[in-house]
Amino acid sequence: MKRIFITIMAAAAVLASCDTKEVETRKGEGTFMLQSLTADTDLKDVQVGTKALPGELNENQLIANMELTIKNTQDANLKQTFNYLDIVNKPVQLATGSYTVSAVSAGGKDAAWDQPLLSGSTNFEVKPNTVSPVKVFCGLTNAVVSIKCSDTFTTEVSDYNIKVSDAKGNFLTWTKENIGNDGYFTANELNVTIEGKRSLDGNSTATVTGTIKNIQAKDHIILNIDAKVTGQVQNITLKVDGTVNQQNVTITVDDFEEIEIPDPSQPDPTPTPDPEEPEVDPDAPSLVWESNPTFEEREIQDKMDVEIVIKAPKAIKGFKVKVESPALFGILVGNVGKPENIDRENKILTLDLIGDEKVVKEFTMFPTGDKVKGKTEVLFSLSTLVPMIKNFSPEPGSHHVFTLNLEDGAGNTLTQAVSFICPSKK
Repeated sequence: MKRIFITIMAAAAVLASCDTKEVETRKGEGTFMLQSLTADTDLKDVQVGTKALPGELNENQLIANMELTIKNTQDANLKQTFNYLDIVNKPVQLATGSYTVSAVSAGGKDAAWDQPLLSGSTNFEVKPNTVSPVKVFCGLTNAVVSIKCSDTFTTEVSDYNIKVSDAKGNFLTWTKENIGNDGYFTANELNVTIEGKRSLDGNSTATVTGTIKNIQAKDHIILNIDAKVTGQVQNITLKVDGTVNQQNVTITVDDFEEIEIPDPSQPDPTPTPDPEEPEVDPDAPSLVWESNPTFEEREIQDKMDVEIVIKAPKAIKGFKVKVESPALFGILVGNVGKPENIDRENKILTLDLIGDEKVVKEFTMFPTGDKVKGKTEVLFSLSTLVPMIKNFSPEPGSHHVFTLNLEDGAGNTLTQAVSFICPSKK
């Protein structure tokens, strides 16, 4: 599930260098001003339908429901709480010192339909006669549960209800009327109870129970239910998709009477045979990063070894680098000549190092043009560019990705993401 970002800017105008701005205030005070609070509500990684948020929720509703608390870290009595709509673009005078600003979704419940809850916090300093920019990173704090019933199940089981509950007794129930709804729960162990009537006789009922463990915030639990033509539930699969906790748990049911939850840590006794690997051209392009052979995500440092050797025995024909880094977008976009390679809304751009004349002519940090085209080996370095990201105040914990796309003279292609993460503030 994609994280949701909330940005609090404490200045009416802030340069990229993040220099503070002098204002007229009483001695020993500074001004806090919330200029904007935005949320990226794209949940496309969840793969549930095509809508950005479940139900009728939208970005404006999420933002309007945020509650902000500003608290002095040395004096607990210096604390103020605001609703977003009450504080946006209004100055707040604060005594000098160290503060924490927290943002949370107000009025949240432990179990509710279509209720994504957000939270986050960061520390900042208030200096005399100064307004400084402050940013808060917020993420989803609860888990999502979806129910999917097969056509066989809905045909063979005439009536049913599916109840999901937590340890405190909070629960949501899915029926034929609301089976498409998404339920949001506090991240904790959940119990599942399925009750149904068989279409076979219209009277016999049965109950199946199971447990979903190790649930984390941002997890998406998909409960898939199927049945045999006899009206018996064949299997129930609980699948957890999430950036924090990923697991697969299968509940096998025989005639509504038995339930078996295999240990996910144990190997499958009847594993699916691995598909045959497609033939790969031994002379296809390859990348070598000696200091990071597995291309694992690296934390951004002031000095880094990001020296990548490109090997293309059949010669490089095309070379593009997609840059997903809002921090770098502003300084790189001017080097791109093709409009189709600029995504201003998402702050993503593509550097065509061979086919874009402006990139070839003006961009000097990467090898371009004849320095790449037709070559069988090229040194591609990010050692200078990546450390620069820290100079543009990126979000702590934000990811910055350079995706290399290569094509050689034989039509072989290679795509490799080179990812970096901004360190959190200590």
